[in-house]
Amino acid sequence: MNKWINLLNRYSFYLGLIIVIIQLSPIFILGKDVYFTIWDGLEYISMYEYIAKSGYLFADNNIILPHLMNGLPRVSFPTEWNVTVWLFYFFEPFYAYSLTIIIIHIVAFLGMRIFIKNHILSFVLENNEDKMKYNFLVDFSALYFALLPHWPLGGLSIAGMPLLVNSFLNFIKYKNTYKDWLCIILFPFYSDFVFSNLFVIIFLFIIGLVQLLKEKKINLNFWAVLFVFAIISGLLEYRLFLSVIQKFESHRSLDEISTKPMSLIKLFSNFDLVIKSYQDAPVKAFPFVLTTVLFSIIVTYLSELRKIFWSLFLLFTIVLLFSYSNYLKLYFVALLSFEPSVQKLLSGLNLRFYVINPFLWGLLYSGSILTIYYVYKNSKAFIFSSLIIVLNVFFLLFTTGTTYCYSNSNGLESTLSNNIKKPHPTYREYFDYDLFDNIKKFILETYNLKTNQYRIISINDSNSNYPVFSCMVPFANGFYNLDGYCVYYPKKYKEKFLELIKYRGNINNKVYVPFDYENHKLDINFELFKQINGKFIFSAVEIIEPKDKIKLVKIFNGLYWKIYLYEVL
Repeated sequence: MNKWINLLNRYSFYLGLIIVIIQLSPIFILGKDVYFTIWDGLEYISMYEYIAKSGYLFADNNIILPHLMNGLPRVSFPTEWNVTVWLFYFFEPFYAYSLTIIIIHIVAFLGMRIFIKNHILSFVLENNEDKMKYNFLVDFSALYFALLPHWPLGGLSIAGMPLLVNSFLNFIKYKNTYKDWLCIILFPFYSDFVFSNLFVIIFLFIIGLVQLLKEKKINLNFWAVLFVFAIISGLLEYRLFLSVIQKFESHRSLDEISTKPMSLIKLFSNFDLVIKSYQDAPVKAFPFVLTTVLFSIIVTYLSELRKIFWSLFLLFTIVLLFSYSNYLKLYFVALLSFEPSVQKLLSGLNLRFYVINPFLWGLLYSGSILTIYYVYKNSKAFIFSSLIIVLNVFFLLFTTGTTYCYSNSNGLESTLSNNIKKPHPTYREYFDYDLFDNIKKFILETYNLKTNQYRIISINDSNSNYPVFSCMVPFANGFYNLDGYCVYYPKKYKEKFLELIKYRGNINNKVYVPFDYENHKLDINFELFKQINGKFIFSAVEIIEPKDKIKLVKIFNGLYWKIYLYEVL
């Protein structure tokens, strides 16, 4: 038995790397016939490709780019100071997107492995104990974090967090080197300030304060590097801050934000927020991770390992707090009823601390696995711990539909499980460039119109918030859209689009046209549609009404899509 354990410990790193590659293997094997996540994946990569290839990468904030939502200012698109954008600049979309997925998962594995070795293992073990016999448990517990379906277009925002926090903790421990400076300075270029870095900065600030209170002295190097990290992160998003100075009115209206908190019973009964998390930061903590952590907390308490017990308990409490933070803020906001404007402002702040939870669950899980073996130190404990992490690896590789705290059929899943389930079109089928080239040629030959001479809207394949077909498919194929998906666009256009759809429904980032799927009826302001140069409707479903407003021109059959082309009369 000891021989096999030694063998596993010797080659565990390579085994872990092989498993990461297995998860990514559909990309290498299937190429463009691979199944990628649609939600904020295939659906949104056209935003990165468009700005990267538009020639307006370094343009002024207010320059209008005409293809999406009847023309959006440059500030509505991703910043030029981001590695993801440059991947789309140098490579065609498939290779850029595939490369970022590969980088994310490899960095996640290496970063978590480094963090566990440098900080978790040394915390759990006695100083004189041989750390080599924990290699397998270290590497395979790091796989939990590496195999999570991280949001690809977020870059290293979450996947690189262990590497980033490792460098900051080296400053906390006065063990920093030039590598830590390099990691911290470069990290903002492959991550997102609004999505994650802002909350990581606050989290690190609190860690620094704890050290200050504990040691009663200022760690100048730590505070200096945190300041540098914050400044670089902010400067890279200069367009966002500049737009505020320029009084850009965003669609994110405070008037539509609720300040009323839900009942505490209803809030805390939704434990899925903790064990599954949100759509852009999945944790998949149930069943194996959560049960391992709870078991370890009990074991450490019974074994009187007070330091480890309280550390696990504190981390778990922080996870709970971060999971509910965006809802708990409303209880504080409710106290400000005497000042409604401040209420609205605070309610509009998205406290996205949950983005740190995948990393924190990774710490809890690895610490728990190591602790269980540490307490018993025998082959049975090693087998038990190994069995848990191997089962969890299989769970992460092969299961789908276990990611979110609500139903989302097109949400983030691992590349391998997506290609086993095959839930939607492949990359090649999704964009189907030949199909949309045929539509372009048909319109040119029949109407003598080039794509820049007319505007279109699209009807999704379903009324889901996460449709398979949306207006972003024609946009990726070079058409000029009146609808679109954008996270930061002018309030005036939101008002115009609401007028177009006759104020039915509330639109936010996804500016989609509502459709009556039961009666196959489209009810929009057709006169306004024509006034803003609208000419055609691309629909993934047949439109029956209104017959006096539209005419079916032709049906186009592609690799996956069946597109009904309608002309507005």
